[in-house]
Amino acid sequence: MVQHCLKPLTSGRGISESNPLADLRHFDTDIREVGRRAEEDGNSKWLSYAINALIVKPKGRIQSLAGQQYPFSDKEMVELLCYTYAKLWPEQTLANEDTMLEVEFESMSNEIWQHIRSSENLFDED
Repeated sequence: MVQHCLKPLTSGRGISESNPLADLRHFDTDIREVGRRAEEDGNSKWLSYAINALIVKPKGRIQSLAGQQYPFSDKEMVELLCYTYAKLWPEQTLANEDTMLEVEFESMSNEIWQHIRSSENLFDED
């Protein structure tokens, strides 16, 4: 889910600029696509948790999302994710390391994710 939603950031229009991170507004169209994908699949809240977790604790897990077309460093990905978070959820405040719930990322198919998300045992999304 996270890779699917964030793919426009690392393979969209923004990276086609000669220096993509010189002006993060280059990514605005891609960010709208990220938001559209998350909303369409009912994953907006989950994506906000995931992005927050990647911002707070990027080491060892953010590079798998960095893409191949432009070699983002961890620091650049965090900067881009902070900008993305602020654009998609301007009313929300990022958690910090002290207030962030522990989030583990697992590789799984969309079908498995949808099953887990709809499970009665999953905590309430409200």
